[in-house]
Amino acid sequence: MNKKIIGAMLIMALAVLFGCTGNEKIVYDCSKCNATTDCSTCPGGGGIGPLSGLTMIVPQSCTDELCKLTETKGWAKEIGVETQVFNADWAQGPILLLYSGKNAYVFQPTPAKRGDFMKSVCTFTKDTKACTFASEENKNATGDMKSCLQKNGVSLGAVAFYHADWCPHCAKMKPWVQELEAKGYQFYWIEEKNTTAIGILKDCLSTVIDAGSGYPQFGCPSNGKLQLGEFPSQEAMETFAKDCAAAAK
Repeated sequence: MNKKIIGAMLIMALAVLFGCTGNEKIVYDCSKCNATTDCSTCPGGGGIGPLSGLTMIVPQSCTDELCKLTETKGWAKEIGVETQVFNADWAQGPILLLYSGKNAYVFQPTPAKRGDFMKSVCTFTKDTKACTFASEENKNATGDMKSCLQKNGVSLGAVAFYHADWCPHCAKMKPWVQELEAKGYQFYWIEEKNTTAIGILKDCLSTVIDAGSGYPQFGCPSNGKLQLGEFPSQEAMETFAKDCAAAAK
């Protein structure tokens, strides 16, 4: 049997073991959203409740430094959650499973920095402690972000639109973005294959856009807010852009 299929089955088994049943919703990873992947269950930043558990699945050969086991466990302890670690030959890299009640979210790749970890937990679970830490990290980074964006000619009030040309959810959002730009709102387009834009994302926007969490994403540098997944309406997108512009003043 294909190792990836075995891996998927193990992830589902772990979800059941730690509280997810066939009658409960499981939030799946949409980082590889395509025509054959159902992304309808992605949370879109809506949150699924306080974090109740965390599991890491790592390759047998994964070192502590490479997989950041000690660091991840430490970050989880800060918000009062213990981390369980499982070794798996089929895993090509570390995989993080976040549990919130009877829901689960599969996160790959795993966050490399404390701020990214807290932001990811906050985005998907709305865990109070994680959101507080994420907000603090964002405040500390805002000054550096502002100077970095200015150096690259990007406004602090521009919404970063992280997308891929092959993603159908991104395609749905593009006309809305263009219409809002025509109304005077600012967006900074970051296409996955645009090396210049990706460089600015890495240098300036890594605390706002979570590049490992799929497409599309909308991040606001001025207030640190992130919309993961498509907006439910153009009005919601406009409210997000309006708040971003206001926070930059």
